[in-house]
Amino acid sequence: QAAVGPDHVIVVTTEEQVYTWGEGSKGQLGHGNTESKGRPELIEALNGKCIVAAQCGDGFSLFRSENGLVLTCGDGSKCICFHVDVVAVTCGPNHVVGVSSTGEVYTWGQGSDGKLGLGDDENYCQPMLVTIDEPVVCVDVRCGNDGTMILTDIGSVFACGSNENNKLGLNNRQGFLMAMKNIFNKVNHILDLSFLLLRSLARHRVIDICMGAYHSAVIVESGHVYMFGRNSEGQLGTGNIKPSNTIVEVKALHDKCINKVVCGEHFTVASTKDHELYYWG
Repeated sequence: QAAVGPDHVIVVTTEEQVYTWGEGSKGQLGHGNTESKGRPELIEALNGKCIVAAQCGDGFSLFRSENGLVLTCGDGSKCICFHVDVVAVTCGPNHVVGVSSTGEVYTWGQGSDGKLGLGDDENYCQPMLVTIDEPVVCVDVRCGNDGTMILTDIGSVFACGSNENNKLGLNNRQGFLMAMKNIFNKVNHILDLSFLLLRSLARHRVIDICMGAYHSAVIVESGHVYMFGRNSEGQLGTGNIKPSNTIVEVKALHDKCINKVVCGEHFTVASTKDHELYYWG
């Protein structure tokens, strides 16, 4: 498994060894110093820790072991060791989110835009338990630059943070009159400090999520792809560059079974179970 950050790279081998290289000025390479590396170097301190996954943040690194332990190195204002039994963990440039084996969600790091889902925009230097209004069991999580999405065991999605251009999908589909009323009353979700359910996906069972800088995508159980967010470069796959304030299906892929989707800054890439690759934006 490989992880690529703004200025450093982590690779976890099948033998559960961890190699890093790139910028090391904040200790993010995990070698016990602040030296940068021009080629991959083994992190000796992680030998025997059974590391199975890694993530790169902005100036820090995140590692998850086989037994659910989370370890970090680098900029300590953004990360900390996490001793809860974790089944999923990921990070954005400045925040971290973990899911425990009991389905609880913990967040920490920079809280600007409400991306920690704690009801405020404060920074937290230790894992904080997230309270969600509805009873849910979380199984996976995704982090964007300024938002967070979590996936539950029944395929529902909750999101918090910046919903600019509806990139979190929190604006519900509605008729013209209701849309006009909401515009005048300014009820569209722009910034959400707590996790909210994506009600527009309520009739679907979501199996995977990808968050880009300006748009996002989900894969549902049927293998279809739904997208939301900015469309100025055609990255939503609608065949045009018209703005969309709702969640839209990529109809050009309706007869395909998609197993992976990735959102770039202004484009989207999807692969099928038949090993085909599609690109738009």
